[in-house]
Amino acid sequence: MGHNEQYVVKEAWTETVTEDVYDPWECCNVCGADCTADPSGHAKQHALAGEGGGHHIEYYKTVTRTVEHPAEYGTRYVVDTPAWTETVSDGFFCTGCGAKK
Repeated sequence: MGHNEQYVVKEAWTETVTEDVYDPWECCNVCGADCTADPSGHAKQHALAGEGGGHHIEYYKTVTRTVEHPAEYGTRYVVDTPAWTETVSDGFFCTGCGAKK
């Protein structure tokens, strides 16, 4: 007799993935910041500070993300009580005459 139980095949683990994805954005020529939301306002701040200006389009962004991998499990049968051999009597025999009762 026994039961099934789960066991860990591979522990859970975390992976950091970095990739370049196509995502055009406005890049400031002065500081390299992403000024997509307001390129003119960003350039104006540099102009007011007496710095250069301008921006250009970058087509890729480097994106880092975290991927959680769950643990992997297997199932195995565990023996709780090992099998045994036994003799089961289905009656009695008389030692004198051999009759079965």
